[in-house]
Amino acid sequence: MAADLQAKHEAAHVRMEAAQPGWVGTSGEALRGMVAKFRADSKTLVGDVTDHGRALRAAAEAYRETDAHLAAKIKSASGEMPSGDTEQ
Repeated sequence: MAADLQAKHEAAHVRMEAAQPGWVGTSGEALRGMVAKFRADSKTLVGDVTDHGRALRAAAEAYRETDAHLAAKIKSASGEMPSGDTEQ
């Protein structure tokens, strides 16, 4: 997902840079400044998406481990309980 986001942002940056030669004066300067800002913002965004993906995977793994541990405790506890069989 992050790689796809990065590729799409890069394609947009390339198109914006290709448009720059047609812009002159203050509008050209503004466009150059915005392209630089967009590049920096995209880098931050892709980094954040990557970090969030890692955190979500780590949380899922922790949940899986907790679930397995508690399932084992429940199974163990159920083996220690009387079966409810009242026959003597």
